[in-house]
Amino acid sequence: MKKKVSKTTSIKKSNKINLSSSALTLAISGIFLTFFASPIIAPLFFVVALVFSIVQQTKNPDRLGKIALIVSIVGIVVFTIWMILLFKVFLPALEQAVQQGAI
Repeated sequence: MKKKVSKTTSIKKSNKINLSSSALTLAISGIFLTFFASPIIAPLFFVVALVFSIVQQTKNPDRLGKIALIVSIVGIVVFTIWMILLFKVFLPALEQAVQQGAI
């Protein structure tokens, strides 16, 4: 015999999976946007991913939500390091090369 699954149980499971997968997708997208988009967009992705993963871990903890939480924290660290390198190292070196006529 088939087990009867109530609609509310299946809806709760799909919401749990959607929130975790959304957080992970946003966190991975944020890492790519760190290098290829403006410096304003990537932090927004990381903040939303962090919020989604924290909400997921407080309501229904699962493995995918934990992975999303870790990836979003790593993404924030990568973004911070990239911005420091960009504005303190790469742009001054480019400015100096332009002033010397190398570029």
